[in-house]
Amino acid sequence: MEHYSFNVVDFGFDTTVGIQINEERKRTGHGNKNAYKKGIIKALFKSRNNKCTVTADGQVINPDGRLLLSTIANGEYVGGSFHCAPRAKIDDGLMEVCLVKPISIFRFFKILFPYANGEHLDRNDMRDVIIYKQAKKVEVSAPEGFAYSLDGEIIYNNQFTIEILPRTLQFACPK
Repeated sequence: MEHYSFNVVDFGFDTTVGIQINEERKRTGHGNKNAYKKGIIKALFKSRNNKCTVTADGQVINPDGRLLLSTIANGEYVGGSFHCAPRAKIDDGLMEVCLVKPISIFRFFKILFPYANGEHLDRNDMRDVIIYKQAKKVEVSAPEGFAYSLDGEIIYNNQFTIEILPRTLQFACPK
């Protein structure tokens, strides 16, 4: 089955948070800040060392098959406020591939705000945990039960390919 994303496909830590929020919505009928906080706490313990291999334009970018999270972005933001892809240009025909390697809880909190503010690609103190490249095609291979988020929708699939479709959508904008 084909799916289409306009903005961001992400997996790992972020998807665990999203799954928790969805579970809270099913249970209570709505999501809230507490669901988000519960999702972060759950992900801190369950999803800091995710197993999957990411290949961008034929190059395996995480040969150890591990990651904290990864975003494959056409737009700049994920989750409303996280500036995950500050170099993204929605019309350049390239996706921004950002992978964060597994890290300790202490390091997670140290890099959280620079990541949220879009400073992660330019900081020397984050170069050892950030893998970044632009690509036209990304392939992901993971164990059974793997989930990813496609513009916020949770999808379970352990093998998937993300490709850019340049100049596919046209918009009319007022002057």
